[in-house]
Amino acid sequence: MLSVAVLSDAIASQQAAPVFDVTTAAPSVMVATSEPGESYAEPEECMRKDIICMRYPIWFRANPIQSVYGVPPKLPIVVTTYTHYGQPEPDDENSPRIMLLLESTGRFMMPVYASGRVWRRSDDQYYILIDTPYPIHWLPCSVEDLREPIDARRFSTKARLALDDYSVKEHPELFLLSRGYATPQFGISVARLSEHLRRLQPSSTDFSCVRDDES
Repeated sequence: MLSVAVLSDAIASQQAAPVFDVTTAAPSVMVATSEPGESYAEPEECMRKDIICMRYPIWFRANPIQSVYGVPPKLPIVVTTYTHYGQPEPDDENSPRIMLLLESTGRFMMPVYASGRVWRRSDDQYYILIDTPYPIHWLPCSVEDLREPIDARRFSTKARLALDDYSVKEHPELFLLSRGYATPQFGISVARLSEHLRRLQPSSTDFSCVRDDES
């Protein structure tokens, strides 16, 4: 006999993704681990022969670790999002994710690709390690002012990148190059990010930073 949780998961994978009103949803940011879920039903518009959909709705489970902004949930939740890349890979508390959530009537949505890897430093503080010169698209532009030099020795060796990694080849000024690998030179403290967002008090529509060449 299927458990209630398994049965509800199976049903959810056959249903259409819930609809969210971004303008009225309550935003929050949290650090969490994630577990793969399932896909929702294919949207009707994507079934048309003259339409090519680049992203499809899925859900995954998020297990909160740390509140960053707003009032994130304290218990594991199901999160809806749209993606081209499929389910997120499982992670752990050493390298979880920081994600933007929009909550409406008790349901949660993560805007498209509004998450990123964070790494736990040796003193248990989390950092976003910088591997691109561009702003983090789903955070306010002012967050860029929080970048600071880091000591890569205080982070897991799993944060290293190969010398032929695209980011390393395109932006070598952001890395310290060693024999066989590269380590990021800059990061954003999640604790400082939390303080910044609390001062800024962004609404759900304020979570965005568009590059000059994208405007």
